Amino acid sequence: MTVRKHLELRGCNPNNYPCHIDEESGVCTFLLYNYMGQLVGYQQYRPRAPKAIPGTPYTRGNKPELRYWTFLAKEDKVAKRAFFGIETLDDRPFFFMVEGIFDAVKVHNAGYPCIATLSNAPFHLEGFFMISGKRVYSISDNDKAGQHIHKFADANVKIPDGYKDVGEMPQDEVNLMLENFLKERFIE
Repeated sequence: MTVRKHLELRGCNPNNYPCHIDEESGVCTFLLYNYMGQLVGYQQYRPRAPKAIPGTPYTRGNKPELRYWTFLAKEDKVAKRAFFGIETLDDRPFFFMVEGIFDAVKVHNAGYPCIATLSNAPFHLEGFFMISGKRVYSISDNDKAGQHIHKFADANVKIPDGYKDVGEMPQDEVNLMLENFLKERFIE
């Protein structure tokens, strides 16, 4: 299966995002920006690669042979602050925040602005959240790590039991979940 076809099966239309697909290498590279719109890094996605370091349960180590590999430019040995989805932020008084790119894609497909923080504890984006002047709604993963992201938000959407994250959910269920969440807040 091609990388493009794999992305489409995950609900991601690569034409909607700043990314590059290299079918020969089996990689999609998503560009990452800071809150001023500057390109500061990228996340590579290799659908056929292992998610964890072989022989361990760990995805840490940021090795290019893993399924997800993130590079962020550094300034004075400090990684730049980056996220995915800046192009979806609009004049609405809120946006959603999730951990991963494919989670954000599901929210975008539902018609809402959303950023992927690429972290479950986005301390690096607290300043952006404050200066945005918008309400930040997190969608926390249904695991131990997901218990952290909601601490950075004004309100949280919990993934229903049976799913690990929003990226695993069928699109119609995502649409309904977010619609109901926003109705409770009298946003739309």
